[in-house]
Amino acid sequence: MNLLLAAIMFIESGNDPNAVGDHGHAVGAYQLHAAYFQDGVEQLFIEKGFSQKQARHFALTMNWRVASRRPEFAGRIVAAYLRRYAGDAVRSGDWRAMAMVHHGGPRALKNPTPANIQYADRVMARMTTK
Repeated sequence: MNLLLAAIMFIESGNDPNAVGDHGHAVGAYQLHAAYFQDGVEQLFIEKGFSQKQARHFALTMNWRVASRRPEFAGRIVAAYLRRYAGDAVRSGDWRAMAMVHHGGPRALKNPTPANIQYADRVMARMTTK
């Protein structure tokens, strides 16, 4: 997972924790959007044993713009998001599928777009050059 996260971070921002993209809607080294951040944080807290209601409360009250700029924490959010929406890929080590879900969201594998496929290709290429 660490190699995948490193490749995603490089492609998204060149490893810049202060990067801002998508007209201000994507923040940090992983270029997280608010909804992605909230889903990932919620999953982290559910995995720690909190109820879904409690986990959602934590996710909604955190300052996603600040927390997304902390690469180590943001990496944990990305991994949790992938466990939530690409669990089979995580369990099987399907890095390409995980990259597609990171880029295209929960439905990326059911409805792959050329942009998601190209993104996954870039992630895979970056992983093989490390």
